[in-house]
Amino acid sequence: MLKTIRKKDSLRPSLNVRIAVKDLQGNLLAVRERHNVFTNMGRYWLRNALSTAIYDTPDVYHESARPRYIALGGAGAFHGGAFRESTEIRCLEDPVNVLAGTWYKELYAQPSLADTDYFPTDYIIRFRTVIEPSDISFASNVEVSELGLFTTNYDVGTEPGIATLPIGAPGMIAYTIFSPLSKTPDNIIEVAWELRT
Repeated sequence: MLKTIRKKDSLRPSLNVRIAVKDLQGNLLAVRERHNVFTNMGRYWLRNALSTAIYDTPDVYHESARPRYIALGGAGAFHGGAFRESTEIRCLEDPVNVLAGTWYKELYAQPSLADTDYFPTDYIIRFRTVIEPSDISFASNVEVSELGLFTTNYDVGTEPGIATLPIGAPGMIAYTIFSPLSKTPDNIIEVAWELRT
């Protein structure tokens, strides 16, 4: 597992998503830093995750899903697409396969509260993943310009560009678009997505 985003790389308060392209030796080629939009689906998920279904049993929640996947797309506003960062977004505009038949990249676990790769401060959780050289590399060059953060509730066999989820089954809780980055077999894309309280 690559561990290259450290506490000293923490994002400025106005930003919470960092997308870094590196060559196979780990040299930084390009970076995008953005603030995400927390979707209505994500706001609904957060409300339910914090609420107790049975007050006599406080560990019974309305929502038990947790962030688990990142999906990538190649459209968004920077490709002349229709999507903009909006709380009403429910899916990606133009999703790309991470591997053949797989639309998602799983997040790394956060095994220790003391690990600053995942908990940069007492008030931040950082979700991390790396898009490896063999990911999205069935083509020589894929332009990536949108990301979605998805929970365990989303069916990973479903293309994240199909906006058919009912409001009660949250999938994409956060979304961002950025100027395109090229994914090739000769580079990796490292994503750090921070949620703050």
